[in-house]
Amino acid sequence: MQSDSEDLSLDLLPQLSEFDSAFDVKFFLTHLFVLVTKGRVSPRCASVLAYITNQLLHSHHAIDRKRASDLANGLLTIDFGDFTRPAR
Repeated sequence: MQSDSEDLSLDLLPQLSEFDSAFDVKFFLTHLFVLVTKGRVSPRCASVLAYITNQLLHSHHAIDRKRASDLANGLLTIDFGDFTRPAR
């Protein structure tokens, strides 16, 4: 019987500090799948973690859409001040 209060952060998040890319989400879900198949995570706990992960992934898409919208409407400016100019 799995304990839903067991700390699995070392197994699920060994190299991640934040879920800031789809790759991080895939990495997490892959490790979650392995732990479920080994019986270390209950299906109920895995469902909750997968749902939260899905919400994080959707938030990334929403942020990207907002940035694209702001850029298209001229609300977002890009500062190139720290770029070096090419020698001519």
